Amino acid sequence: MSKLTHITTAVALALGSAQAFAADTAVQTQYGQNNNASIDQQTYAGDNRNASQNQSGSNNTATATQQGNGQSSVQQQVYSSDNTVSVRQFGADNRSRQYQGHIYDGTTASYGASSNSVSSTYQTGSKNESTSYQIGDGNLATTNQYGTANSSTTIQNGDANQARTTQTYLNNTSSITQSGARNFAGTYQKGVNNNSVIKQSGFANRGYVSQYGSNSSASVSQQGTANYTTTIQLGSSQNANVSQNGYANTTSNYQSGNTNTISVNQTGMGNRSNTIQASSGNSASISQNGSGNSSYIDQYNGPSTNGVAEVNQNGNGNVSEIYQEGENNRASARVGFGSSTGNNNSSDIDQIGDGNIARTFVRYGEDNVASIEQTGNGNRAYATQAGTENESTITQNGNSNYARTNQIGTANIATIDQQNSGDYASTFQYGTGNVASIVQ
Repeated sequence: MSKLTHITTAVALALGSAQAFAADTAVQTQYGQNNNASIDQQTYAGDNRNASQNQSGSNNTATATQQGNGQSSVQQQVYSSDNTVSVRQFGADNRSRQYQGHIYDGTTASYGASSNSVSSTYQTGSKNESTSYQIGDGNLATTNQYGTANSSTTIQNGDANQARTTQTYLNNTSSITQSGARNFAGTYQKGVNNNSVIKQSGFANRGYVSQYGSNSSASVSQQGTANYTTTIQLGSSQNANVSQNGYANTTSNYQSGNTNTISVNQTGMGNRSNTIQASSGNSASISQNGSGNSSYIDQYNGPSTNGVAEVNQNGNGNVSEIYQEGENNRASARVGFGSSTGNNNSSDIDQIGDGNIARTFVRYGEDNVASIEQTGNGNRAYATQAGTENESTITQNGNSNYARTNQIGTANIATIDQQNSGDYASTFQYGTGNVASIVQ
């Protein structure tokens, strides 16, 4: 059974006078099942209108459409299930709030039951705000904002929640917080000075952030099992921070532009990090603590100059790869560093250009492998290893290059291959059965 209820207060319907519709208020309250509440504040011109819809029960639908400036819309569906909220606002300085299973009076919040709920917000104009709270399972929150200085906040507490936010133009801010299992969060921003924060706690969470513009920042924090996150930033002076706590976490990051920064912190087992930065002056810092970690950093295009790549891995079976193309780049890899039980670690640094510096520290483990390859002039390479059966290889192709290896342990192998002229090579080994080879 479907019921259509319109409970309105202070509704002015003076035809022919736009001023009469300023500060109109529509209030709808429904109890029960299969209710349908609809507010349409766009037929006649007017600003500063208020729409309030309150529903308690199941299979309810609330729809609000507003056109004008300074509009406000609030929807609350509590202690209910299978409800749907849809808000469409056209104009400037509008605000939208949706609460499903979550009552919020502006200062305090109380919770109720809600499952399989849907919340949708569509706003066009400038300085729009949208807020959605949902608890329960199977919730979906979708926010679309097109304009300037928009702000969207989505909080979901339950299972299998999904949150999607799209913002375009300038000064947009989006924050998505999810707690539970099998959550999905995606944010798309286009403009300048965008800010996006996604926090997820649980397992099998996924986080996606895409930003197009300059001076934007993205922060993704995930805690749980088998989390996956992707950040894409196109523009200059971008900043991305990714933190994952659990095992089998994966992060993929891409930045295109100058002076971008990416920081990744992973704790757990089987973590994987893939970072690509195009253009110059970019910085990438990867920290992994666990077993079976792998890190790949690629800085290129332009070509890349004054780039910085740093990797810190602590655990077993770590793999680090750094590729830099350009001049005056810096690469540093600490593999198995600070761990007394790490083994089978490997570090590979490949640099093409002049004036680059590469450092590898593979310590406190077994069967460690360090490889540095540099093509260009005036490059410097340093390799340090401590453990058993370590192998260090430095290959330099160019003039006036510098290479040094230090090994402490048993049966270490150090190889330095320098081509052309004006190069310097040094090896230091301490232990039994070491092998050192220098070719110039």
